[in-house]
Amino acid sequence: MTGILLHDIALMAIVATTRRAMNKTAIMWVSVLAGFVLIGFAAYFGYEFGRTIWN
Repeated sequence: MTGILLHDIALMAIVATTRRAMNKTAIMWVSVLAGFVLIGFAAYFGYEFGRTIWN
């Protein structure tokens, strides 16, 4: 539980600092890029799942 709490506090501090340092356009592009990365991970794991099921 302590590890999760420390992780969450550190992540919130990083996000708060980054939001002050970046403008809205940069934050939007980082969010779009993160979305594409997540879609890529989903496609990869879906592919691996299908490959495992059908082999």
